[in-house]
Amino acid sequence: MQLTQSRMERAYRMNWIAEDAVSLLMFLASGLVVVGIFRSPASYPPPSVFNQVVQALIFTIIVQNLCWSFVELFEVNVGEGDTSWTTPYPPYLSLTLATALAVLLSATYGSDTIHKVMRHIRITRETSFSSEWYSAFHRHRNCYVILHLADGRYLHGWPEEWPSQPEKGISNSRNIRG
Repeated sequence: MQLTQSRMERAYRMNWIAEDAVSLLMFLASGLVVVGIFRSPASYPPPSVFNQVVQALIFTIIVQNLCWSFVELFEVNVGEGDTSWTTPYPPYLSLTLATALAVLLSATYGSDTIHKVMRHIRITRETSFSSEWYSAFHRHRNCYVILHLADGRYLHGWPEEWPSQPEKGISNSRNIRG
């Protein structure tokens, strides 16, 4: 069975689209890794898919610039292979720098470091935590607390784990008494 000209053109276009899609995903992989690692330990609900894609694009640009700077600064030999816009340096370099960036950002954001500095210079009064509830428990970890439950009972003890929202989840404390 012979393929007609239009079927051959469609097959060529689909192959071209698939190759470009793979190249684009490889290019965006570093940004997607940063977003995935950065968002995983977060105590707040994830943003919309659109916002996550925008963040992945921003992190891709940051990681690509870090990689280019790394290659220039340390004179890394990228070899004689394909040097198109998708692979100007070894792929492991971008994924390694993306992972390091994500862990660094996650640690600083999760510990409220960025917002502490911003509160100190009077830019904001917010915290990086998902709620006032979470922030209060985080700041006063070694304090004895009393939780008043909706049915009138109460629990008291030293908090070890707590949900990000008071209406959801379970609190875990040492030496609970009720």
